[in-house]
Amino acid sequence: MVYLKLWDREAGSFGETAPVRALVFLDRGDSGPAELQPAGRAELVKAMVETAFAPHLGSGALVAGLTRLAAEADVRRLRFSSSREAAALLSRTYGHSLSGRSPA
Repeated sequence: MVYLKLWDREAGSFGETAPVRALVFLDRGDSGPAELQPAGRAELVKAMVETAFAPHLGSGALVAGLTRLAAEADVRRLRFSSSREAAALLSRTYGHSLSGRSPA
């Protein structure tokens, strides 16, 4: 089991909102370095629909909402074999949006 530990300046306050900057499709393999590649929006929406649980929404509203979300965010596929490498790559790529720093 793994969890992401956010530091004080990185975690949002209760009720705070922010736009979704990126959606990352996880693709774990047995070997190879962590690589972040552009991904197709339709492929990601399909994956999100297949795993979504929203009994309060009809299928049309769910697909429309997820499609809108994917259209507004950077959509990537993260291929990795090591969770540690994957986390480091995501931190280097997107970490500046959390901490106010530029990516390393």
